[in-house]
Amino acid sequence: MLEGAKSMGAGAATIALAGAAIGIGNVFSSLIHSVARNPSLAKQLFGYAILGFALTEAIALFALMMAFLIFERRIRENGVDRTKPSDVAESVGSNPARDNGSRRKGADFATDYSTLREKDFMYQSGAI
Repeated sequence: MLEGAKSMGAGAATIALAGAAIGIGNVFSSLIHSVARNPSLAKQLFGYAILGFALTEAIALFALMMAFLIFERRIRENGVDRTKPSDVAESVGSNPARDNGSRRKGADFATDYSTLREKDFMYQSGAI
């Protein structure tokens, strides 16, 4: 239940991106209208338009950052943290210290991948 709420929260945070797109459209629409009314102020109005674009885009980037933070926290709470190589190595069952640098066979990759999928399933189902 909580996992679903976090996914919905991450999705809702991305709605702000649509609002930022509309805001940027309004900024440049106003620029075009203003330059059409008074072409002699085009340089000054363009500077104001770029400032408005930058501020609107900053809001969009903050919203996107929040969505990623919510989504990343949801992934970390559900099991293996794939951002740390030690967790990936433990979940697959390989030991980087024993690896002599030689290429591994395809069958080893298949068994390691199936082991990783089984562990992910057990984390998600709450068995571990």
